[in-house]
Amino acid sequence: MVIKVKKLISFILAVCMMSVALASCSPFRKNTDTGVGRSTESNLPVQTQDTSDTETDGTPAVSDTDALNTTPTGVIYNNPDLTVTGSITVPSDLSFLDGINKGHFADKNADDPKGCWWPGRISRDLTTGEITVKYDRAQETIDLINKYGAIYCGNSEEKIVYLTFDCGYEYTDAEHPNGVTSSIIDTLKTKNVTGTFFVTGDYIRERPDVIKRMLDEGHIVGTHTMHHYNMTTVTPEVFVEEIKSNNDLLKEKIPGAPDMVFYRPPEGGSCEWNLALAQQMGLCSVFWSATEADYNTDNQPDPAQTLINDKQWLHNGCVYLLHAVSTTNAQILGELIDYIRAEGYEIRSLADFKR
Repeated sequence: MVIKVKKLISFILAVCMMSVALASCSPFRKNTDTGVGRSTESNLPVQTQDTSDTETDGTPAVSDTDALNTTPTGVIYNNPDLTVTGSITVPSDLSFLDGINKGHFADKNADDPKGCWWPGRISRDLTTGEITVKYDRAQETIDLINKYGAIYCGNSEEKIVYLTFDCGYEYTDAEHPNGVTSSIIDTLKTKNVTGTFFVTGDYIRERPDVIKRMLDEGHIVGTHTMHHYNMTTVTPEVFVEEIKSNNDLLKEKIPGAPDMVFYRPPEGGSCEWNLALAQQMGLCSVFWSATEADYNTDNQPDPAQTLINDKQWLHNGCVYLLHAVSTTNAQILGELIDYIRAEGYEIRSLADFKR
């Protein structure tokens, strides 16, 4: 009887892990055939730097910005819980990776060949506020996250929450003619909340004006790499180039912008050598402990149910991952922020992260 119960529990956990992995691992790209944002398969990695002066849909790229000639507000990294110094470095020798495990995390989803990140699952009773840990990552994986100064979930003893947003491209519709991201930033400004936005090369080329606004209003701009490859599938040399070229592009479009030292692995694809190389470059790898399948602009989750889900996933140290193309997120963000605060939680910047 005990064996049967254990097998049942293992099966339930596996199903939960797979559903979360699918939600957080799906490619987040722009359909350049139609110009409409949607989830599509990533291209195979290449080792050449993208120096094109045109957008992927053939239209002229945003020119060097005369309108963006004001130095953005930087972020001072003096937090003892973080290892970032505020600048990206390019290693001259990658041989330090030779003895580091090249495989995926030991507790990766068995059905996921790319080892994409999936968080543990915490359920919060919306009536009592009681939090139940359904399952978590293996201690070995959590130890690796901490060893390399990465972020998964904050201090479990303090009611602090972090809001992070992935920006692969800009999505517009009739309700958001200036882009969904701008609507999200409007809400953050109204609520006096600081977030972190992880941007790709496509987004930097497309909307340097919005990135400039993020910086000026005190948000952190992190890197989501140049091409949004799953970084477990590339060579160390390509890894370095993906980070460097994206950072160089930001500096080209917004002179004076701070280095993007917070790094969100595309698709959540990561492993020990990725963590080690990111740390060596001065990066802080940022995962998440709560997310929603919100990235497909053609199939947005129901706002009411998504808000309930986000409330149920609220926990001490919660790192929310929200996609900035999501009209659902734009609609419910203000209510979510109000709820988080009403429950006694403080929303902080990743620059103030506490382990």
